[in-house]
Amino acid sequence: MDRFELLVYAVLAVISALTIAGVIGYMVAAYLDKKHGDD
Repeated sequence: MDRFELLVYAVLAVISALTIAGVIGYMVAAYLDKKHGDD
């Protein structure tokens, strides 16, 4: 059971990391696009 819980936490951690990275990447892309558009 401990190994299964560890696997679940690992999967959740990976999904969370990918989600955070995606959000940050989207915000950076939107910021750069807006900055480029103002020029």
